[in-house]
Amino acid sequence: MPLYEFQKPLYLDEKIDQFHYDCGKCPSGILNLSLYIKTKDLTLQNKIKKINMSNVQCAQCNNKPACNADTFFESQLFCWEKEFNKWAAKKGKKICKKEMCFISVDKIEMSLVQGCGKCTGQKNLTKCSNCSKSLCNTEAALPPPIKCHFLADNFLPHVKINKTCHYVYDSCYIARDVFGRVEQNCGECPLKYQNCIKCNNDFCNEETLFHLTTIQTTKITTSTTIIKFTNKSLVQGCDKCTGQKNLTKCSNCSKSLCNTEAALPPPIKCHFLADNFLPHVKINKTCHYVYDSCYIARDVFGRVEQNCGECPLKYQNCIKCNNDFCNEETLFHLTTIQTTKITTSTTIIKFTNKSELSLVNKTIAATMRSVKSKANPNIDQINYKLIFVYFLIKILMIL
Repeated sequence: MPLYEFQKPLYLDEKIDQFHYDCGKCPSGILNLSLYIKTKDLTLQNKIKKINMSNVQCAQCNNKPACNADTFFESQLFCWEKEFNKWAAKKGKKICKKEMCFISVDKIEMSLVQGCGKCTGQKNLTKCSNCSKSLCNTEAALPPPIKCHFLADNFLPHVKINKTCHYVYDSCYIARDVFGRVEQNCGECPLKYQNCIKCNNDFCNEETLFHLTTIQTTKITTSTTIIKFTNKSLVQGCDKCTGQKNLTKCSNCSKSLCNTEAALPPPIKCHFLADNFLPHVKINKTCHYVYDSCYIARDVFGRVEQNCGECPLKYQNCIKCNNDFCNEETLFHLTTIQTTKITTSTTIIKFTNKSELSLVNKTIAATMRSVKSKANPNIDQINYKLIFVYFLIKILMIL
């Protein structure tokens, strides 16, 4: 005799949560259960007239009369079931005859997997846990997830917070980009970062993981300390600047723990504007001590980027400067044009940029040959064509 349990969320706050008993084997077709499940909601009445029994938990028995009691159903083992490519787990519809449920992590797909069976029978899974009670294979059966610091540029407000990671992660990372900005999160180091450190303990992804380069000396003749740069990072230690190599902006001091950033010259200040920074408004920025220049760049679509440091390689149109807030748009000097009428019925266009001049000369020569090939060319027509050619070239150079 089959015994079914209905736990289906329905309209509003009403929910079917009751058993249905019958003779025979567990059905898999469409049944009309409106005679057994009573509700005042007309929408629900119509729904329960066509219940797909293949989506309902069912247990069957044949060992004695009236064996399909509530206690029989409750003693059966059902498991949560979820494949790696599904968003949420569902209650298993059939009794788990393997006497164990499991929950684990698919590290390749970065997803939870749940089902009926033992961990030993699964492949390519980690953090696997077994349990033997009905619907026991929830996330609570897994080891506690790792906790990490979280900080990202595209997350507002831009403040470091504590985050409990998803169960698929077992590590934290901290990364620093070429502009000195820090990112902290759960998981492995993203490939886009060259300067990144991974760790495996709760809240381990602190900035202190970026170990400062140390300098050891065997003989110290004076009580001095230094602060300096190497590979775009700070270096601090015990010694004089004169004894160091390949370092810049070096400052000496002679008090205990005096070699802080305050001992360095003030950092440069630049305008900052980037497409991936919101709001998209130019702001004033105090650069990191490793920078001593600003830049302004314009991409092929005319969008402007302003920041600290050297010109990025991806830009062909970029200007660097070395003073506070020097990276203004006025650095992009506009090409000047002078037009003069000549008695020989020609128009001269003077370019200040040599590369533009070469390109225009070739184009004008081709235009003149085309016009002169016609009988009695109109002088105004020649002038208009030359001016049109010039503006066409300017548009193409901007694009």
